[in-house]
Amino acid sequence: MSPLPGGIPRIKHCFEIDTVDCDPSTSCCGMGMKKIEMFVRNECRQSVKLALLGDQSQSQSISWSFTQDTHDGSTYTTFKFPNLHLSRDEIRNATSLCIVLSDSCAKLENFCYDGKDNQCRVTFFSEDESCCPTGLTSVGNQATAPEVEVDNSPPEAVVTGDLGRHRSSFRR
Repeated sequence: MSPLPGGIPRIKHCFEIDTVDCDPSTSCCGMGMKKIEMFVRNECRQSVKLALLGDQSQSQSISWSFTQDTHDGSTYTTFKFPNLHLSRDEIRNATSLCIVLSDSCAKLENFCYDGKDNQCRVTFFSEDESCCPTGLTSVGNQATAPEVEVDNSPPEAVVTGDLGRHRSSFRR
């Protein structure tokens, strides 16, 4: 992606969101997705330039927002896609979610709060927010971006190997 005026770098990061089979007896099996949240660095709030949902031929710009919370004297920032409202069938079709980041936060390892550890925490919320699977994805090698698979969170997420794109799947 070409830089912004003044040579400011920008990078487009795409995540493929998909569902996997789940045990219908689990509480979140069959959930749709109201929103997605990412735990990011406070100084990166101005870095998001665009968010797109859908494949390249039919992608549309979507809204995003940030919230900040203070705990024990530290400020934490959450980057949100608050109005996705995707049914499970829409997610099953491997929905693409892309963000364009710029400046010193153009790379995911600089944008994500845990980026220095080559990780980014992502949470998926059901429509009624009663289910919120959370997982970590590796962000280290941007040329071969990894998949994150969240399996009945909590307690833990399962991170799988490199697939060439960021791929987020969850079992519900």
